[in-house]
Amino acid sequence: MNLLQEAVGAVHSKKIAHLDNHDQNIIINKDGKANLIDFGLAQKLETMKTENPQLEYLIDDFILATNTYKLAQENKRGRGDPLLVGAKMEYDKAYQKLNDAFRNASPEKADQFAYIAKHHVKRTEAIMEKPAQLPESRFEMKNRK
Repeated sequence: MNLLQEAVGAVHSKKIAHLDNHDQNIIINKDGKANLIDFGLAQKLETMKTENPQLEYLIDDFILATNTYKLAQENKRGRGDPLLVGAKMEYDKAYQKLNDAFRNASPEKADQFAYIAKHHVKRTEAIMEKPAQLPESRFEMKNRK
């Protein structure tokens, strides 16, 4: 997972959120470096002075945490495996941050990222016993309070 984190970090350093980082969108070159591909959902952050500039990065962090948790579940070494426990804590933390950002986002931005969240929640359903339930729209967020 460090290679994927490194690749996503490099993309973030250029103020781009990839928004679709998973094992099928990463290529390891002959030097062992990870390269992200498929930037179809990527968003360029024109300025860091937007209302909630971190939402895009939080989505990437949530996807990374989900993939890490998936790997930990697939490779768990018995009950109370510290890697699995740590991965679950990271997943929960990333989910909470992303959910809070959705609650504070403008209606346009929340709706824009609802599509991306739904795309990745479908991926988590196969991974998690209880998949993440991110808001579908600003309207749904108002009804949740």
